[in-house]
Amino acid sequence: MNLDSGHLMAVKEIRLQDPKLIPTVAEQIKDEMGVLEVLDHPNVVSYYGIEVHRDRVYIFMEFCDGGSLANLLEHGRIEDEQVIM
Repeated sequence: MNLDSGHLMAVKEIRLQDPKLIPTVAEQIKDEMGVLEVLDHPNVVSYYGIEVHRDRVYIFMEFCDGGSLANLLEHGRIEDEQVIM
């Protein structure tokens, strides 16, 4: 939960085996997430930031309570209409 706003957030944790890679990986993630920062669309997840702590990189994003893509795919192919919504 974002303590400033009170909103739920999704936190993705990336654990790196080689701590020397953390600065490079964190910078690559920041570059990729830069695209999300400028997008403002109801069908695109909002990106809030990235933090590095020891051997882990944390990505903070908008929480979506509709379930995961993996769960949807467990039930077979996703119909085009469902993807587009």
